[in-house]
Amino acid sequence: ATEGTGYEETEGPACVDEAQAREERCGVDQEGNLFVYLCSWWDEFDEATKVGTLVHEACHHAGPSDISYSESVMKDLAQADQLDNAANYENFLQDVVLSAWGCADNDFVTGVPYTCSSGPC
Repeated sequence: ATEGTGYEETEGPACVDEAQAREERCGVDQEGNLFVYLCSWWDEFDEATKVGTLVHEACHHAGPSDISYSESVMKDLAQADQLDNAANYENFLQDVVLSAWGCADNDFVTGVPYTCSSGPC
């Protein structure tokens, strides 16, 4: 568990079947199905955070670890560390989506299935 947060990340063991994944912490079953566990805070997150969290956690199944969550720190990481940091993929996806919906260029966005925030983007 990370100090003070109650958060715990696991890398295994392998699940015997899908039913076991619902009862125990395991990351992949014998057929290669991957599992991402969501904490009780999930319901408190806004839509963008939920999508970012799923991308971040799914990236761990492809290999990237957690080096930093700070955007300013991530910008200064060596390229190899950027590629090995799940938060980089999360932030990249959020940037793409926000740009596609106009958030990167406009103070307010209307007519899309997403709100950047309660105010300007």
